[in-house]
Amino acid sequence: MKRLPLHLVVASFAIASAHAATIVDWGGDYVATGQSLNMGTSSVSGNQSTWDRTGATALSPAANYSGPAFYGIIQNNSSNGPAANISQTQVVNSASGDTITVGWTSSSFTDKTVLGLVYIKQSSFLSYNTGSVTFDSTSSISIAKPTGAGNNYYVKAAVLANGQWYLSNTSSPNAQYSAGLTINNAATEMWGAYTATAASLATLPSSYTTSGSSLTDITAVGYFFFANRTGGATGNSSVAVSDITFSAVPEPSTMVLVAIGGLFLLLRRRRHAAI
Repeated sequence: MKRLPLHLVVASFAIASAHAATIVDWGGDYVATGQSLNMGTSSVSGNQSTWDRTGATALSPAANYSGPAFYGIIQNNSSNGPAANISQTQVVNSASGDTITVGWTSSSFTDKTVLGLVYIKQSSFLSYNTGSVTFDSTSSISIAKPTGAGNNYYVKAAVLANGQWYLSNTSSPNAQYSAGLTINNAATEMWGAYTATAASLATLPSSYTTSGSSLTDITAVGYFFFANRTGGATGNSSVAVSDITFSAVPEPSTMVLVAIGGLFLLLRRRRHAAI
């Protein structure tokens, strides 16, 4: 069933109370057929290729896509030789919910790694979420059932606060077909500073010592993903996310934010079940 437009979903939760409200809910029926991500041109450094859509141009499909705009930076690399183009980058149509899918399939390399950062900017949050967004004890995050291929893959929550990216200490289980990522209290979750550039994209935070309650002026939310395949030339390396939801507190402080459906679930409600 097709979801209501994002601005209507957001408006329905714009209530002045101390309870979390959904500001971004990515997940539903956004494409009739699979639509390629708007990757642009890659930059190449050795065995590494990077596609950067962190500026004004969105990573989300440029046409035939009805969901909120999302942005990001994606990278693939291999120790076997120069990185080839990523062969699977789409919003994939699915009866159970469309997915943001990034994968590397058309290569004979036995070592394939794909990783990156995907996020929604504050301009796509609810209209009243234009002030300083923060986390409190009612804020939660969920990335519902990320699937993929490879020897291992996982996702972490990501937030941009005061111009600095942070990744969550919590990640989805480092195994295939994991149950997903759930953070019930984003304020007590510990976060680590992260640099989202081509040179540092694969370098995870050295420590996770920043509490979510201290993060202020959150202007983007999303997820970091990683997948690798070793020891098999015919295997794929990919990650697909179908639901992202976030919950946080926008200004004024009496209102709470819930964001991104599929990757992060912040008090996200479905018609038949709550995730």
